[in-house]
Amino acid sequence: MDYTEKYPWLRDSDDPYVVPDDTWLDSVPEGWKAAFLETCETILQILTENKVAPEALKFIQVKEKFGALRIYSALEAEDQGVHGLIRNALYELEEKTAKMCINCGAPATYMSTGWILPNCWSCAVAANNAANERHKTNIPFDKAFKKMELH
Repeated sequence: MDYTEKYPWLRDSDDPYVVPDDTWLDSVPEGWKAAFLETCETILQILTENKVAPEALKFIQVKEKFGALRIYSALEAEDQGVHGLIRNALYELEEKTAKMCINCGAPATYMSTGWILPNCWSCAVAANNAANERHKTNIPFDKAFKKMELH
C-alpha cells in the first residue's frame, strides 16, 4: 500500500540521497510500524480538524534513538499550536515504542545492554543467538540483555 497518498509527510523529497520510492516508513523498525501508522492517522485528524493541508507537515528525521522511535518535524502553518498537538502525538509514540519490541511489536521485557533496544523475550533470545553465531562468541544472555523495569 502506498501510504504517501494519505500521509504526504512520509515522503522525503528534499533529501538528494533518498531513493525516490523511499519513505520515512522505511526508517521505522518492523515492530513499531503499526504504532507509527496509528500516529500518522492521529496526525491526519489533527491537521483536518484544524484545516491545515497535510502537505504543510514535513518529517525532518525518523530514527530509533535511545530505544524509542524519535521523529523531528516541521509545520508550515500560521497556527503553530497545531504543531504542538502534532509534537504531543509524536511524543506519545516515542513513549509507546520505548515499551514495545523493536522487532515484533510485542510488549518489551528486555533491553539490550549495548545498543539500547527494547525486545520481547523471544526476540531477545533470537538476537543474542544470532549475535553469538555471527561473531563466533558465546556471550551469556544476561550479559547481553537486562530485564526492563516496567513503570
